[in-house]
Amino acid sequence: MRFKRTPTFAFTDTPRKRAALRRKQQRERDALPLFAAQVAEEQPS
Repeated sequence: MRFKRTPTFAFTDTPRKRAALRRKQQRERDALPLFAAQVAEEQPS
């Protein structure tokens, strides 16, 4: 039985996705307060 491949969608940059990324990065920095500066420099801008 053959299956149709699902189409891939191009990435669209939206304000909601940017806000979600900022929240995620802030949570990562808050999880390790002693290493917040090191975590921040490793995160992509």
